[in-house]
Amino acid sequence: MKEMRNVVEQIKISVEREVKENEKSFIDLIHCIEEAQKNLFERMREQEKREIEKAERVMEQLEKEIEELKKRDTELKELFDNKDHVHFMQTFSSHCVLPADGDSLSFTVTADFSSEDLRNELSCLKKSLEKISQWDIKTWSPSGKKLLEEIDTRNEPPLFDLRTKDLHETHRQAVSESTRTVEAQASPGDPHTTAVGFETRYTELVAIEQDPRNHKETEHELMKTGRIHEELMKKGAAEKCERIWIEQLFRRRPVSVNPVNIIVVSGMAGIGKTTMVQKIMYDWARGTQYQRFAFVFLFKFRELNLLDNENETQMSLTKLIERHYKYLSNDPLKDVLKNPETLLFIFDGLDEYKHKLDFTQSQLCSNPDVEVPVHILVTSLVSRTLLKGCSVLITSRPTALEAMDMERVDQFVEILGFFPDQRLMYCKKFFGVTALAAEAFQYVKKNTILYSMCFIPSYCWMICSVLKSHFMTPETAKSEALQVGQWLCEAQNKELIRDTIGEDLKMNFRNTTLSAVDCAVLAAVISCCGELKELNLSFTPLTTECIKRLEPGLSCCSKVW
Repeated sequence: MKEMRNVVEQIKISVEREVKENEKSFIDLIHCIEEAQKNLFERMREQEKREIEKAERVMEQLEKEIEELKKRDTELKELFDNKDHVHFMQTFSSHCVLPADGDSLSFTVTADFSSEDLRNELSCLKKSLEKISQWDIKTWSPSGKKLLEEIDTRNEPPLFDLRTKDLHETHRQAVSESTRTVEAQASPGDPHTTAVGFETRYTELVAIEQDPRNHKETEHELMKTGRIHEELMKKGAAEKCERIWIEQLFRRRPVSVNPVNIIVVSGMAGIGKTTMVQKIMYDWARGTQYQRFAFVFLFKFRELNLLDNENETQMSLTKLIERHYKYLSNDPLKDVLKNPETLLFIFDGLDEYKHKLDFTQSQLCSNPDVEVPVHILVTSLVSRTLLKGCSVLITSRPTALEAMDMERVDQFVEILGFFPDQRLMYCKKFFGVTALAAEAFQYVKKNTILYSMCFIPSYCWMICSVLKSHFMTPETAKSEALQVGQWLCEAQNKELIRDTIGEDLKMNFRNTTLSAVDCAVLAAVISCCGELKELNLSFTPLTTECIKRLEPGLSCCSKVW
């Protein structure tokens, strides 16, 4: 055990060092390529400008000569028609003098570089990069290799019978389609970004492991997260901090004999918890991570609130799964639930749940077919009385964790959002690897307040969206405004909302199609702001439901069109 622990530590230190060093090299290389592209294109434009100016000077001189020749031609025609032979002999020789020698007007296009040489150099660079990407990574020692093989074995997919395999493929395809749909809605209203793939835009979040036994919220979540960032940056500990990568969440520690089944991921509003859940679903559906799980089920506490109504106060776990995944019928689903160790249940947004989780032993259930209140299903899964051996991941804001029995948690992870490297990477991915991305990032970096708030991914998105809106049509900017409004509502920051709306406190949604959800967001933003001088909804079609959703915000408006 001692030897294996040493091996693990050596692997961790070695890999982390290599990753950091090579990450910096790749970032420098990307920056170098961008600079080379920028400088080359600038030189091309400068050369274009020089050659065009030279050509224009020649053309200007030629035009003058043409005018002079036209004038000579007219004079010669008049002279030809003149019958005074003496006058003709006296003036002819002076009219026949040609302009200055045309050699000075010769024009040659010159180039500062060879296009062919450039293409050859870029081709060589591409081949080198392709060669690097195909390198085999050598393990450090026999014991380290054995350990890594054991880790890879845990990630191997389970064996299925024929019926379960078909169900597994159906579920995987459905999850893949649902994540693709979410990707397409990442930035509604912008025709250029709706087709952007999730992995193209996704930037790795920084998360660290915390001790669940010491969890106690004594300060505001924004202040706490900001303080942790500041401490890590001051000490230079950000480079050395023990980060938890998303694909490592359920990996058992080498020093522990117990599996990691129950995980709580905490983070303030907008820090990326739901995006992290989407990444897990995305990776599982595409077969790149979490392959030890045959089925991954995602439930959102916000939607679970709707299930607890007067007509349906209780529900079995099988029925809950069937309602969310309609293709999982009762009999095949029972076969799936017989192997709980191959199942992962994800519950997103505990802070949005209207019930308090009750971990009293008498309230727990053990049969997936028995109907109980939905919150009992959640506590029973976490308490391991229901489907013992399955894995459960719960995300929550820190303020709601008092509802959790943290003694039952195997791993407690806190998301810190973006460190400086991730902020730059996100900006590049948002704008694409162009000069616009660098310009936007430098603009944000110069503003201390904006830059410091960029550790929150949702703020990064808002700031990038606002900067990008300068290059968009007004209609698209309005759609963008509604998306920003959703984040502002979640942040509940009155001053930020007022600053975003502007000093004149006016909002213009003229000729805009608004859904009932859009109207609810709009009303929430206006209500949080407290007042609005003018709201323009001229020529905006509104259903009865839309007006009903808008009502709370309308009372805060001085004038509504």
